[in-house]
Amino acid sequence: MLEQSKNLVRVASIDSELTKIEEETVKIKKSKNESKKESEVLEFNVIQLKRELESALENHKEINNKIQEFEEEIKKKNERLKDLRSNVEYQANLREIDNFKKAIKEQEGIALTVMEKIEELKKLTVDEEEKLKGISSNFEDMQLTYQEQKTNLENRQSSLESERNEIINSLKPEIAARYRRIKKRREFGPAISQITDSGSCSNCSMLIPPQMVNLIMAGDENKVCASCNCILVYTASEETKE
Repeated sequence: MLEQSKNLVRVASIDSELTKIEEETVKIKKSKNESKKESEVLEFNVIQLKRELESALENHKEINNKIQEFEEEIKKKNERLKDLRSNVEYQANLREIDNFKKAIKEQEGIALTVMEKIEELKKLTVDEEEKLKGISSNFEDMQLTYQEQKTNLENRQSSLESERNEIINSLKPEIAARYRRIKKRREFGPAISQITDSGSCSNCSMLIPPQMVNLIMAGDENKVCASCNCILVYTASEETKE
């Protein structure tokens, strides 16, 4: 009869280990996904920064082209001055030259602002690329570690499930059925509780009536704790065996 109790205790222990394996599997998968997401965010940031940098460089080029065009116009206007005979035309030409000079000054100010933005974008791009490089390297290492951990957990899970099936099949059908019912009802708690040497439930510490303890020790596997509803089992301690 004690063999049935020991087997129940072992099944409960296996179920506890299997739950921990499931939790650990979820944990390492979550860690992997978080690392992957971080890498994807950095990769997206680098792409966006490069696009902004490319746009800023194009803008700076266009501004310089405008400045060159204005300088060409000034050069033409200056050459035209010596051919003008009318004072009105001369003064009008000077005003146009002055306007082009003002436009150049304005464009040079814009070009300076754009150049500062370009330098900022270059620095940000380098910084993000360095971060991405580090994250990518860590992610590759994590991939190997994750796969190794996953394989180990799967092997351990398979071994435990095989042992569990063997033990369940060795139990009396009614005991196995009772265990399944209580386990399902107590999803986040133990289904089995051992009687301590002092005669109490090891799960909730409630004192078990001596008569019930004697029945369980005699092999009655159908008793449950009135407080926590766990199946009560008795396994002889080492001292009792001796």
